[in-house]
Amino acid sequence: MLSSSSFYNTIAHTYEEYCKLSCINDFLEQEINLIEETNPVSILELGIGTGRLARHYIQKHPSVIYTGIDNSELMLRQAHRSGAVLILSDFQTYVQEAADKEIYFDCVTLPYTTIHHLETDKQLELFKNMKRITARIIINCLTKEQEDTLFSSEDSTEIIFPLAEDFNAKTLVHRIHPDIRNETHVVQEGDKREYLVYERKNISNY
Repeated sequence: MLSSSSFYNTIAHTYEEYCKLSCINDFLEQEINLIEETNPVSILELGIGTGRLARHYIQKHPSVIYTGIDNSELMLRQAHRSGAVLILSDFQTYVQEAADKEIYFDCVTLPYTTIHHLETDKQLELFKNMKRITARIIINCLTKEQEDTLFSSEDSTEIIFPLAEDFNAKTLVHRIHPDIRNETHVVQEGDKREYLVYERKNISNY
């Protein structure tokens, strides 16, 4: 079974096609609107991938300072034209270092299923550190109902990339930590995905 970085290195060459065929790109406007709500000057995207969200957001807001983190070198190669500052790193390490150095972002966003690649205890650790560097976090993830369907009674499950015709690349995905759901409010989109939004002004800190 592949780690998340190896998994995305494997599928990087087909990921843009997958985003079109799976209708993920249909939600770009919703994602942009959620970020725009607070008129951020600086944005951190954890799991920038091929840069699809950054590309569209920066086109609308060329003065924004947009930083994209990813642990897949091949995904970052595809994102080089997005206009974002690109950093090869795992999310936990980068966010921990940013928190320790008191680097602040107006908004932190995690694209579809990014957080599901982390074990639940690591999700919570990441979430706590994200709250140290921003007042607004947007997590694009599976709905609670979709999680129950996908995971059944387990906390994690294997997935195979939908376009995988000539390989059998597998990786693990995990449930969202319940404390993260408790500290966020839900913006619903369809029956398989939702946005969890944390706002410091409305929710108490740990």
